Amino acid sequence: MAIWQIWFCAIPIASIKRQLGEVSDQVDANELEGPLWDGFELHKDGLFPLLDRIVPRAPWSNSETFVEWKGDTSKAQDNDVSVTLAEGSGLVRGLSFRGDIRDQTTGFLGNMADLCDWLDLMLRRPGGEVIFRATREAVCVPPEVSEKWMKDCPPIDF
Repeated sequence: MAIWQIWFCAIPIASIKRQLGEVSDQVDANELEGPLWDGFELHKDGLFPLLDRIVPRAPWSNSETFVEWKGDTSKAQDNDVSVTLAEGSGLVRGLSFRGDIRDQTTGFLGNMADLCDWLDLMLRRPGGEVIFRATREAVCVPPEVSEKWMKDCPPIDF
């Protein structure tokens, strides 16, 4: 993952409700157990056309259980989406996305937040202990913050 990307995992609100009974704007991820997409009925036929409108499908993505979308990296749009599908059924069993904080033109992060909210999904940053409501304010990085981040965190040579 590039230093200019911010990564989010989507979690169905229905799974959180099933385990905790009620859902607030923030949930402690440590309180949840097991596969969080089981029982959530989101089919690829309903999701893929929506994702195709936000970011292009990756040309190398030809798996039946793992499908990817990728922005135009030559235009500093290093945005991507990954969807995991249950084998044979087309049901979504995982959704994550990474947004390029340098990209202030496509609205990728805001569009993904809107989509997740519309699909009743909350978000978690991998490694984070808080699951939060999918809102534009929660995922979008203001230009002045992204510029500072890029200046203060130069790439590491390997």
